[in-house]
Amino acid sequence: MGIITSFVVGGLMLLSILAYNMQLSSSTQETTISAINQQRLNDIVEVISFDLKRVGYNNTTSFMDDPIITAEPDEIEFKTSEGNITWYTVEDDKVTTTTNPNDFYLYRDDGNGTITKYPVTHFKLMYYDKDNNVVNDISTLFQQRDVSIEVEVMVESGEPMNSRFVSGGDVNNTYHRTVWKRTFSPNNINKPWY
Repeated sequence: MGIITSFVVGGLMLLSILAYNMQLSSSTQETTISAINQQRLNDIVEVISFDLKRVGYNNTTSFMDDPIITAEPDEIEFKTSEGNITWYTVEDDKVTTTTNPNDFYLYRDDGNGTITKYPVTHFKLMYYDKDNNVVNDISTLFQQRDVSIEVEVMVESGEPMNSRFVSGGDVNNTYHRTVWKRTFSPNNINKPWY
């Protein structure tokens, strides 16, 4: 009887240690995926922030005419002293190196022949006038001097954090999601003397 009791107690202790180990492993995996995902988003945010602060930047004192060339919900092209910079998406251009079916590429063209691409799952631009109203007629935006640009970017992990089976034998994957949203009022096109 003592041997059976010791086997039962030992088995329960072993099961609890295994459950703790699995929980710890899952938590570590989630933390790692979260950190990688956040770093990917930070890289995109750093470049977008740097670029959008320079809309209409001219390193001379002269006025830059029509600083915004293209303004669409999924594309913006604007002038700087270094050349035209374009941010755009092609949602049909899916990322093939991950299992996430939602990710596609966000492109940055620096106007000098260098195109950089970032995997994202959402990219949206909104444009506001000086009264903070959404500009629906984009053609009026090109000549405006009081413009705010709202950028929304979402990045999901390339691999699922966890999977579960649902009815019909399908698998429902959960991807870690990180979202960033910010409104820019570029100084170079919002100066009071223009």
